[in-house]
Amino acid sequence: MFNNRKQRAILPQDTLAREIAERSVPETLDLLGEKARGMPRAEQRGYIRAYALPVIFEEVLQLVGHEWPPKARHELALAALEMAVHLVVEELRLPPAVAVPIPHIRLFQAA
Repeated sequence: MFNNRKQRAILPQDTLAREIAERSVPETLDLLGEKARGMPRAEQRGYIRAYALPVIFEEVLQLVGHEWPPKARHELALAALEMAVHLVVEELRLPPAVAVPIPHIRLFQAA
């Protein structure tokens, strides 16, 4: 979405945090596995934070590099982490997608 670093430097922190969070969700879900689905919510959020944090920090370094001061990078990472935790929890709440064969869809539509 954002291609050069100069453009990223002028974007609001919330926009960058959202992009980082969205980019880190698939990798975080891969790292979590199915164990996180059956956990209580509070435990699940902590578990997600533990797995998402390294992914988030890597994304922050890729997007803004060392152009930002360390405190600003840390704040960006924390904002992205909270957004990512929310997105992953929502993703885990969704039931698994079940593919319906096309002939059944046609029969259902015909009825």
